[in-house]
Amino acid sequence: MTSISLCMIVKNEEKNLPECLENIKDVVDETIVVDTGSSDNTIEVAKRVGARVYHFKWCDDFSAARNESIRHATGDYIIYLDADDRIDKENAEKLLRLKRDLPEAKDMAYSLKIVLPSPKGLSNSAYQFRLFPNLPGIQFERPIHEQITPSLKRKEIKGIFSDISIQHMGYREPWLLRAKAERNLRILQRELAKDPEDWFVHYFLAQTYEVLGENLLQEEHLKKTIVDECKKADENWYVGASLKYSQILLKRGEIERAKRLLLGLEEELPKWDIIKFSLAEMDFKTRDYSGALNRYIAIRPERLTLVTIPLDEEDTRCRYYLHLAECYKRLGYHGLAKGAYIDAYELVKGQPSEKEVLTTLIGLLIKEGRLGEALPYIEELSRLDPTARSYTLLGLAHMDKEDWDQAAPALEAALSLDPHYHPARLWLAEVNIRLQRFKEAQEMLGIITANGALPNNKLTAHLMLAFIHASELKLDELIVDTDFILKHLDISVSVNSLEGLSNFYIDHARYLTKYDAYWARMIGKKIQMIGSGIPNEC
Repeated sequence: MTSISLCMIVKNEEKNLPECLENIKDVVDETIVVDTGSSDNTIEVAKRVGARVYHFKWCDDFSAARNESIRHATGDYIIYLDADDRIDKENAEKLLRLKRDLPEAKDMAYSLKIVLPSPKGLSNSAYQFRLFPNLPGIQFERPIHEQITPSLKRKEIKGIFSDISIQHMGYREPWLLRAKAERNLRILQRELAKDPEDWFVHYFLAQTYEVLGENLLQEEHLKKTIVDECKKADENWYVGASLKYSQILLKRGEIERAKRLLLGLEEELPKWDIIKFSLAEMDFKTRDYSGALNRYIAIRPERLTLVTIPLDEEDTRCRYYLHLAECYKRLGYHGLAKGAYIDAYELVKGQPSEKEVLTTLIGLLIKEGRLGEALPYIEELSRLDPTARSYTLLGLAHMDKEDWDQAAPALEAALSLDPHYHPARLWLAEVNIRLQRFKEAQEMLGIITANGALPNNKLTAHLMLAFIHASELKLDELIVDTDFILKHLDISVSVNSLEGLSNFYIDHARYLTKYDAYWARMIGKKIQMIGSGIPNEC
């Protein structure tokens, strides 16, 4: 089996080192730590975990320090980490499996996914060549934001994307993010003095000034990044800088200018789906749903990435499906909208936006009259958001499938969370009617008619009571219910026979809501059955 050397540069990392090395120390064959001037117990901690420790005098050059660390490596391949990197057990196991398959020819380098949790709770990610062959001539370049890729290209080392992820925790705290930006600024300004046209330096100066809140300087350096030299060297950087600049223009309200920039970029680089997505998003925000849809359907969502530039890929793909679904819905393609919402939901399971996506998907299915189809999504919503409303929806979905035994406990759960949520009580009364439990239904409806329920809820309750009283041949109570209904509808009618009473309910159903009309017609039919002597069955 080929061997792997772990190479690190550190300074005052006694707290970070143990957690960083916890899952990877048994995967690699040696750990090399180059200390750049620690004043805490970093060196002792490194030695305790079995690392070989070397010293390097810091000279404001990250590549020089990195190259010192790989100079001591004896393994066939090198992986490098920072002390604030984390590899969990799952990804450590993936690395071990990859280690078994590393080519002896040492002609491959592996790009790992670097996940960057931010202070706002987002997780941007990008790919970096973190695992590469230990060969002469492979070294880091540039004193800040050091790069291994140029030397890999010169050595004709092939690159491959792996499914291994590293969590880089160094950007979670706003104060730490700013401190690093201030440190980087000093080095970048020194490099710019050497070559004022260096697009690479301009790119990272723009990034640094964004962190420091210097918007005009950020814009100035972005403009100097969007040059042919950048495009030829690495299209990822060119596209990333252009998209960032378009966002600045949009924020300033210069929509047409931003669109011209993106249209020109799309013409230059037609294969980049992230450019198409940015144009589609612009159409979506301006409510050009037809234009947005034409762009969205031309996008391959798996390619919504900037590869080497940090981007929240999951959030971007989720927005793609959500906005695609909204376009479908707005333009009347409801079946396609449902599919896009489901794709979005699959992406955000376990994420903060899961509830929002579920609610939107459920709302679409309800609007389309497909409540039963929404059942699995409502079950998940009631788990995420256990409210009277979500449990009522769950009860309704079971009712739609005529699963009364499952509907009852869901509606009872809704009332236990909010005893004053009368819609749940009305639906539970219907479930009891369906199950021929008239006494329980009357108790439910009595609560609604006796207290401060909304007038429409009271009307529905009296219609359901009228149905129960007709079913039980309690004509006196039925007349009392009918009097209330007449007063509520502000109708004056003289009813002298069962036929007239039946006709009243059937004729006036058209003036009621869909649900109330259902009960009015049911009452009318029930009274017809009484008048004709047909056995009274619910």
